Amino acid sequence: MTNVIESFLRTEYKYRMNRAQVREFMDRAGDRLVPDVYHQYTVYNVYCDTADDRMVINSLEHPEYKEKMRIRSYVEPAEGTPVFLEIKKKYNGLTGKRRITLGEQDAYRYMTDGTRPDIHTQIADELDYSVRRYKPAMKVYASYDRTCWKSVSEDDVRVTFDENILYRTSDISLHPNGREQRLIDEDTVLLEIKASDRCPMWLTDILSEMGLKRTSFSKYGSIYKNIMGQQISRNIIPAYDTETYRTDRRTTVCSAQY
Repeated sequence: MTNVIESFLRTEYKYRMNRAQVREFMDRAGDRLVPDVYHQYTVYNVYCDTADDRMVINSLEHPEYKEKMRIRSYVEPAEGTPVFLEIKKKYNGLTGKRRITLGEQDAYRYMTDGTRPDIHTQIADELDYSVRRYKPAMKVYASYDRTCWKSVSEDDVRVTFDENILYRTSDISLHPNGREQRLIDEDTVLLEIKASDRCPMWLTDILSEMGLKRTSFSKYGSIYKNIMGQQISRNIIPAYDTETYRTDRRTTVCSAQY
């Protein structure tokens, strides 16, 4: 993979839409948006977290600072395909990502037994600090289909549409196995506007005219809530204990693709 971006800082704006709204949005945008270099692809993720799910629970509390760790690939990996290990942090409305490229099995070993890959850079050292701090395990597989557009007038603006979000919580790897569950219905699409500074006015106008409201939708957070809801429905976690369960856990905390 060429031109790999290992670190960046940006703002991200998220909106839930249906497919009819996607068509209207693109009609309104007209020739202001053109296909990105990597226009359509599937994103494969393995979300990693502590044994007590500390990272996702903290994120769901909507704190000023939050972070998550994942293994990611923009193709289903084959032998020799490099993947990303990355940590994504959000603070005061800004999202930062730091990542390294390594082999798929090396990434799994790192998350499974802490065997650090033979990469010695500042970013690798930062990631290793987080691995030693959180001792993360591979918790959730998630994949989704992405269409990516770029602004003609702003070099830093990208618009992506994510759909067909699937996940599973067993046999975790970057590979689908047919046992995935759907996170959102087939008509729902997640729009993300990614910019180094602010959403341009012409995009803001389109969103306002369509009556679209920003959302804090998190794929991993939404998957976690689904899992908890399913456990409650199966009486694994009694419904009357969910607040206590959440509070107790909280007290333990005191490439060119986008």
